[in-house]
Amino acid sequence: MHTLLPTEGSKVPPWEQGSEFHLMEGNGLGDAAESPWKRNGLHFGSGRDAIKSILLLGMASMGWRRLWVPAYFCQKVVGALADTGIELQSYFSWYPGMKDQSVNQASLSVEDVVLVVNHFGLKGELNSAFGRISSAAIIEDHTHDPWSPCAFNSTADFCIASLRKTLPVPDGGILWSPKNRTLPGLPILTEEHRRAAKEKLEGMELKKLFLAGKIADKVRYRTLSVSGEANLCGRNVSAISEWTAGVLATFPVFKWRELRKRNHEVLRGELASVDWVQVVSSPVANESVPFSCILLFDSAERREFVRAKLIEAAIYPAVLWSLEKPAVKGIPAEHIAASRRMLSIHCDMRYSVGDMAFVGEKIRNIGNEYQSSRAPRS
Repeated sequence: MHTLLPTEGSKVPPWEQGSEFHLMEGNGLGDAAESPWKRNGLHFGSGRDAIKSILLLGMASMGWRRLWVPAYFCQKVVGALADTGIELQSYFSWYPGMKDQSVNQASLSVEDVVLVVNHFGLKGELNSAFGRISSAAIIEDHTHDPWSPCAFNSTADFCIASLRKTLPVPDGGILWSPKNRTLPGLPILTEEHRRAAKEKLEGMELKKLFLAGKIADKVRYRTLSVSGEANLCGRNVSAISEWTAGVLATFPVFKWRELRKRNHEVLRGELASVDWVQVVSSPVANESVPFSCILLFDSAERREFVRAKLIEAAIYPAVLWSLEKPAVKGIPAEHIAASRRMLSIHCDMRYSVGDMAFVGEKIRNIGNEYQSSRAPRS
């Protein structure tokens, strides 16, 4: 039973689910150092900075001219990659409910580099669709499950991950090469990035106080979080902030990964019997751990109804990703339609089994409320 929600007149601290991390401490026995990038990883200010850095190196010294990006992908990231000056080309990729499709290999040359994404941490391995590519370089994005067997066993030319998506840190990205390719030099920590990371960190600290019931106003931490995020991914590539670099090794990443898996299973079970929403899962059995619970609704209208009602209940889902304003041409209509019907429900280590069961109950009730509101009146 969910026990954290405040009742009228009670002094239970505020409860919410979703949105960005509050400040959380590691247990001092962290295992983050046991990572896929242990041998040659470089820390950058963000995942975008990591991939921009390798693109700039590839354009300067490896003859790269064209980057292939999945059509179903964050368009803000794609827009940031366009700042490098590389030509962008989308390929028909995975989207909720469909297996991967590959780039037309006949169109690839040594001037091409292909970005392959572990969408939502659902994939057990990434190279199958591109295994026969010998001319183009491969960059894998492991943001949604950085400590997966898929990441540990990668044979890509380069791999990247954004760390703040799965860890309670204000910034941080990682770049490594499973093939031991030459990596770019580390940039300086820019003042712009330092200030943005500091803003986000202060927002995380205030959110922790809010959730503990020690401050009542959440506007301040939200303002800092939004402002910091907007300034974090500037045009200039930066190194990671000193604060984040200092705490990474304290986090119990494998324990937190198991908690994410458990919470996903709880929410999936809560929604298993619902016929108007699908919990998107891996098409094959593997050792992946989902980044979040990806829901695919039967209609965009029901999705939007549920999303709005969840926010009213202090449950903050995400849309991964909106494709309404694409940064690259060639986004298929199927991808756009799927993005309009999907919601991403957080299921990370912040939440208990009771929290996830409560969220599942809320989704069921709200979705059924939509059904009732659409029923014809006699």
